[in-house]
Amino acid sequence: MYIPEHFAQHDWRLAKQLMRDYSFAQLITVALDRAPCINHIPILYDESEHCLYFHLAAANPDADGLFNSKITAVFSGPQGYISPNWADQLIVPTWNYTALHVQGQVSEVVGGEQKLSVMAQMVDYYEQVLQPSWGLDQLSKVQTEQMLAAIRCFKMPLEQWFAKEKLSQNRSAQATRQIAQNLRVQNYPYQDNLALADLMLS
Repeated sequence: MYIPEHFAQHDWRLAKQLMRDYSFAQLITVALDRAPCINHIPILYDESEHCLYFHLAAANPDADGLFNSKITAVFSGPQGYISPNWADQLIVPTWNYTALHVQGQVSEVVGGEQKLSVMAQMVDYYEQVLQPSWGLDQLSKVQTEQMLAAIRCFKMPLEQWFAKEKLSQNRSAQATRQIAQNLRVQNYPYQDNLALADLMLS
């Protein structure tokens, strides 16, 4: 990822928050024939172990390619189109966004209890804000065994990370405010306008 220094984000605290808030990520691996493989999956950051946990379908052939080389997980945060009409300094359209690339070597989590622990951690993370919440303990023994047989679980200790926040830092404070104000009043259903505006003004 190309990161000019004025767009570089070096705060690990913010990087962790992006992984938590936008955990549906792209996992990029390299097949034996060197072709890139990309899977779109939820990836959970475990702060106590400083690693990522995720799973793939057991039938997914990309799972075997996880061990060929270092892999990259791509997390995409708030993003949105920026119109030249929104600030005096803008001449052409642009796109503001946040992104995080995390790299590491993967190992497979084997054993029923270990795989169940990974899945329980992920389910609990997403269910914690729901009422009523659901847990894996609501599955029967047979259902649990079927679920575990259908997936492969993985652990990736974090070795490197690169974060980018393109938030009009190369513009004046006035232009940044103008852009953020316009983001708040636009109605792009496919963008994170409010979250993007908040980041620009933080």
